[in-house]
Amino acid sequence: ARTAQDGQDPSPSLEDQRARLEDMVRRGDAGVGSQAPASEWQGDEYDALRGDFSRPKLLAYFQKGLRPGLVAARLAVIVARLGDVARVWTAEEGKPREERTREVMLRETLSDLGPVFVKIGQTLSQRSDLIGEDAAQALKKLQEQNKPFEDELAWRTIAEDLRWDGPLAPNHPYMREAWQAGAPTLFAELGDTHIAAASLGQVYRGRLHSGQEVAVKVQRPDVVRQVALDWMCWAAGLEALRRVWNVDTDLSSIADEVATGVWQELDYHVEASNSDVFRERHAFLGFVTSPRWYQEFTGPRGRARVLTMEWMDGKMLGELEPEGKLQLAQMAVEACVAQLVYTGFVHADPHEGNLMLLNDGRLCFLDFGLMSEVAPDIMEGFAKGIQNVLSEDWEGLAGVFQDVGFVARPPAKILPGGEVVECSLQEVATAVGKQLSTVEGGTSRFGALATGLTAMSGDFRFFTPPYIVLLIRTFLTLEGIAEKADPNFNIYEASMPYALKRAFAPATPEGEAALRAALLEADERGEFRLRTERITDALSAEAEAAVAEAKAGAADDAAAVSQQRGMDAMKGLAGERAGKSLRKVAYDADPVELSEWLASREAAAARRKAVHMLAELMAETFAMHTDALRGQQKAVASRKSRNGKAWPVSDEGRRIRERSEVNSRRAVRTIIGGQFRRLVRGGLPGLAALVRLAVVGTGVILRAAWLVMTKSVSRSVRGVLNRQTNIGGAASPA
Repeated sequence: ARTAQDGQDPSPSLEDQRARLEDMVRRGDAGVGSQAPASEWQGDEYDALRGDFSRPKLLAYFQKGLRPGLVAARLAVIVARLGDVARVWTAEEGKPREERTREVMLRETLSDLGPVFVKIGQTLSQRSDLIGEDAAQALKKLQEQNKPFEDELAWRTIAEDLRWDGPLAPNHPYMREAWQAGAPTLFAELGDTHIAAASLGQVYRGRLHSGQEVAVKVQRPDVVRQVALDWMCWAAGLEALRRVWNVDTDLSSIADEVATGVWQELDYHVEASNSDVFRERHAFLGFVTSPRWYQEFTGPRGRARVLTMEWMDGKMLGELEPEGKLQLAQMAVEACVAQLVYTGFVHADPHEGNLMLLNDGRLCFLDFGLMSEVAPDIMEGFAKGIQNVLSEDWEGLAGVFQDVGFVARPPAKILPGGEVVECSLQEVATAVGKQLSTVEGGTSRFGALATGLTAMSGDFRFFTPPYIVLLIRTFLTLEGIAEKADPNFNIYEASMPYALKRAFAPATPEGEAALRAALLEADERGEFRLRTERITDALSAEAEAAVAEAKAGAADDAAAVSQQRGMDAMKGLAGERAGKSLRKVAYDADPVELSEWLASREAAAARRKAVHMLAELMAETFAMHTDALRGQQKAVASRKSRNGKAWPVSDEGRRIRERSEVNSRRAVRTIIGGQFRRLVRGGLPGLAALVRLAVVGTGVILRAAWLVMTKSVSRSVRGVLNRQTNIGGAASPA
């Protein structure tokens, strides 16, 4: 606000303020002053460190003057505070839980140490298997609430960053006495105090003059200073460890990777842009969204300390019933796996406080400061790794470790004396298989994999690529959330749909070649034979799984949802841009050999599968048309959702799916038309193939129709018998 010391009236006239507000509204940038107030924030000495993370800039900055002493002092504080926690934790080990203070001390210490330590605590809070239940429960509150800073500082930051020299909202306490009654306000409403305090800022609820409810996020004072000092401390500590351990890996690059993400969080324009990109890239999922932001109510680009986003109505994980918790966990896992292996744009901070189940049933991600971009070859590597863990193909998994940079080329092992020697990939694979086969959750928990690899690091030379740090944080956090909702949750099984989708929609030339080699085989005529044995093996495995499931009992809701989501993930792939490799395989496959296989005894399982799929489609279509003719729209909607537990789909997601399905049908028609022309021009072998395909197709259609009819008659008979039983029961004497 202006002051008398500026040579101006501390209370501008009501007419002047109204004219200024009307002019800003007319230009479309209400909330951002056209002229900075005299007290506009000019930044402090650390503000020069904003922008992209730069190791040279930070090193140069802290080498000047007395700044090395600041780093040493900060490091001493960190060591002393954490040392105090360690001593109290050990001393209270034998005390009853109600008498212990160590959990509260741990949480408060990390909160006092600042944003970097809060984020470490938030990640560890999901890993009770690593740090114990007591510590995990203590740290959980860091996801919900951190130590706040004074509201008065936040209000001043809003006024400075948005260059507003009037009241913030009607009857708002900020400098109330400085403004005339009825003066124009920045917001229609703004809370007198924060509703949440996070690691880097705190949030206020408000309402714009347009009526839109908003969340106003305000950055903590001195946050750049704290983050910069903590990076210096972490980098120095990791460099010291590298020298003690005598390893070639630049461990301080891990601190750089984490710092790069945190530095992005300091730029609210980057966070806002990330939210937009995230929402656009994942619109195809249908059930995922993120808040939109208001640029005119956000601070200056490059150094914004205020970010205004739309208010989202919903519930956090802790506020949900068990069924809602499971749905949120399932949605979060599918969304994050799609990010990791399909879109490559990963939310790297998905703790409980950043996930919300909206009132309309969709999953909303919050806080997009910390993101990670995954390269196409790494996406394909992770997709293969998921499949390898589920199939217990340890040699394939070891190969993936090499591809993504965990294992050296050639592999190396560490002898008891510390000497490093070359070894075979098979040795690594055998050790990995032994470790994951013996550790609890080895083939169902990502945390078990991380623990197993850590245990093996003394025997083999493993690397930790910098990019992997944020991804490990993401999935350790995510798995902790899912495990609370469902103790039997298998993150690899839940990840399989998009792992398969990435395998069938490769993003690199190497992936395309691998897909082609897996599905096609060139014969002596130069034709490409479809590897039908792969289809037979897959159908046999599916049948065995169905038998095992039947013996174990009916599948639960979680399994049913997982199965349905798997089918939904693959639906429409043929019509997507990413499905071009699959379309090329289908077009190049030899139709003559395919027709011979479809008519053979080996394809009996494939024909049965086709009959059941077609029968289900026919029955569902017939029932929907019947209900529509009767005007039973609710029944139609229920049938569309299959089991009444279908996840919601946004309008944009529905449009994307409809386009994919239209394109998919067009692609299938094009492929079938091309193969038909090849057969027509193929002489007698081609004509014979057409006859075989016609016979097989007719048989599938007739069997599917018969199956639908027999099931319909059976349901009708049961309905009649049930009605007769009910009538007889009602007529019998009491």
